[in-house]
Amino acid sequence: MKFRNYKPIKTPLLINMGWAFFITLAVMIVISLAGPKVNPKAFALDKEMYKLKPSIIAMIVATVLILAALYIKFW
Repeated sequence: MKFRNYKPIKTPLLINMGWAFFITLAVMIVISLAGPKVNPKAFALDKEMYKLKPSIIAMIVATVLILAALYIKFW
């Protein structure tokens, strides 16, 4: 056997996770740059899509106030 005395290099888990993250990041960048510049299936974004009605804003504020009150009460 050629690999009888082979001992794998032991590296910490977080180092391996970092390598996996950066390799995945590099693959994602290469794939996105290799693809078409304009995707015909992409959404057309405009500012009208992100405008909120006053009733929605009131519900958001009420939810945040309720969560804050619960946090203060049970802390």
